[in-house]
Amino acid sequence: MTLMQLWRLHRAECRAIGSIVADARGGTLPGVEPLSSGFGFSVTDQRAALAAMRHGPSHFEHAAVALQARGR
Repeated sequence: MTLMQLWRLHRAECRAIGSIVADARGGTLPGVEPLSSGFGFSVTDQRAALAAMRHGPSHFEHAAVALQARGR
């Protein structure tokens, strides 16, 4: 499943797609990875990605969680 597909399924409860894509490009959106084509993102963990995409905690809190998951 792609990031855009997941967002479309849950758009009512999610932040704007622009901020979500910015997080994904910055490597701070958990549960996604770039597609091998270099265009778009694949969802590797729907639960983690959706939690980070929902309205609520700030971008900086999501970034901290993503960095913790990477062991930084």
